[in-house]
Amino acid sequence: MDFDLFRDELGIPHVRAASEAAVAYGQGWVTAQDRGLQVEADRMRSEERFAELAGETGAAWDRFAARERLAATARAIHDAAGPAERAWLAAYADGVNAGLLAGGRDVPELADVPHRPWEPWTPVGVFLAVHVLFNGFPQVLWRAHVARHLRVPGVPPERVLHLFDAEAGSGSNAWAVHGDRTVSGSPLVAGDPHRTLELPGPYQQVRLVCTDPAGSFDVAGLAFPGVPGVPHFAHAVSPAGSVAWGITNAAAHHVEVVADGADAADPGAWRLSWPARELSDVGVAAWRTLLHARTARDVADAFAGWVDPVNRVLTADDTGEVLSLTAGRVPAAADRALPAARPADGWVRLPDPVRVTQAAVDANERPTTQAPAGQDGRPGAGPRDLRPDREAHDLGWSYVPHRAERIRQLLAAATAPESPATQARIHGDTRDLGAAGLVAHLGATRPRPPSACAPGWRRARTSTRPPPTPPCTCAGGTP
Repeated sequence: MDFDLFRDELGIPHVRAASEAAVAYGQGWVTAQDRGLQVEADRMRSEERFAELAGETGAAWDRFAARERLAATARAIHDAAGPAERAWLAAYADGVNAGLLAGGRDVPELADVPHRPWEPWTPVGVFLAVHVLFNGFPQVLWRAHVARHLRVPGVPPERVLHLFDAEAGSGSNAWAVHGDRTVSGSPLVAGDPHRTLELPGPYQQVRLVCTDPAGSFDVAGLAFPGVPGVPHFAHAVSPAGSVAWGITNAAAHHVEVVADGADAADPGAWRLSWPARELSDVGVAAWRTLLHARTARDVADAFAGWVDPVNRVLTADDTGEVLSLTAGRVPAAADRALPAARPADGWVRLPDPVRVTQAAVDANERPTTQAPAGQDGRPGAGPRDLRPDREAHDLGWSYVPHRAERIRQLLAAATAPESPATQARIHGDTRDLGAAGLVAHLGATRPRPPSACAPGWRRARTSTRPPPTPPCTCAGGTP
């Protein structure tokens, strides 16, 4: 298939072609060229073959992938997709194959790994391999371990489990500001995935342009290497206008751990009830449809077909409309803390998209309806997050509470309208509101003399010259 490839001054690829299939082929080709080792490794993870590349570490993953039937699930999702989606996936896989054979596999790590052509379902397998752990089931297994081994007399198990909530640390961000509060008068959408610093990274910047008059698009954003389209963070332009969207993980309990009744005493006797597998759908139609979005409503309609993982979405267009929604499939589970005896019956009906009137902030926090200015305790006259009924989006167990509040504080404190340039203060902010509690705890710990510290701590402080005696701020004699 013919396509044009241009790289800008940062090396970001711009792929242009006359048909949707040719754009997908070009995206696959350039991805194989730029991320050949990464996409082959993720492909092997999805096919229970990671040990060929990573040895025993890979074998452990392969056992998990076989247990959860990643490859079979990917095939089923592909086979259940519509004709347009299957053709799109096939074109992308063909492009990856061409790019790998044109030098994408020429890395030492793949020298002894035989090349196997990508199948049309392989991009779905890559998506599953990358996202199968991107949910709360590992925490469910941890809480089950705690429940089995830690029993406190007179304390209900639920309170013990809450001692191990993961409500701390940093979270990914997405926020939007209505055009009434910006310099340009147009809405602003921003985000920060806060993914682990990796090389290569989990995203790939790309621009995709289709010139077919019957279905043109021009979309720039962050793609998943090995997966067609630009599903998470993107800006699309067309003669009809422009639209942008950003996401953050909803921290929803959408993958259930189901205890195996045949051997419930065995900690390993469990299985996953995973929407992607139960429905033979992961949202492939949404990936493709997003490329053709023209308005915020188009984006919301596309995300109505999203399955996994569950995300909070913010989208805005140049008509001024700003929408907030939660996308994905969540089982109607009453108890999200521990393994279930059986999968839930049915799915949660997610709230309809709502209009954002001033600002919206999502950052993996427990959704809570915010008070208006003058009642929220935040100084300043900047935009507020006034979305109603946020509690209806509480779909999980553990959340990250502090980052969303910090962004709301920074927006509220604004003394001038917002612009892309003013977002640097948010992207670059390093204040952690959760640190105050830790600092207060440390400040409440009284210094203790060295003699009260554990002898092992003193013995470990060996050097060629005696060190000065430091104050000891250990609690209970343990450093």
